[in-house]
Amino acid sequence: MKAFKRIGCAVVLLLAMALLTACSDGKTYYERAMENIPLPKGCSRWQYLPNDYDGDGEIEVFAFGGEESTQSWGPVWENLQVYYIDSQENVTKMDVGNGFNGRPVGTKTTGQKEFEEAYLTVGKQTYVPVSSTPLRCRRSTLCRSRCSP
Repeated sequence: MKAFKRIGCAVVLLLAMALLTACSDGKTYYERAMENIPLPKGCSRWQYLPNDYDGDGEIEVFAFGGEESTQSWGPVWENLQVYYIDSQENVTKMDVGNGFNGRPVGTKTTGQKEFEEAYLTVGKQTYVPVSSTPLRCRRSTLCRSRCSP
């Protein structure tokens, strides 16, 4: 039963994505919404996480970008910037603080375009867990306990 539900959700999401890209320029509404927002330093393009996050049947999107980096433990975006785009194309910058470094859970490369492994659905709510990584250590007990020498 769960497999059918997941397949159904995937089909609905794919259909929604097809409808969103059906405009003449081939861009989705969220790509057009982000055109006027400058890319962060060291970022080649915005990454998008489209989904029905609040369970209302409409697709909302998180766009993120930052300085792309590959560490020994995997890809990461440094000084991450995150934006929320609602289904009416309103863009809101999310406050993730300064110097936040991370990646959606399950990210394999900074060049990937799909993040299906990152989505977590509980009831009607969908979430994107983000792994944060301490890239630059400062002299503190917390940092020393989490960073390699």
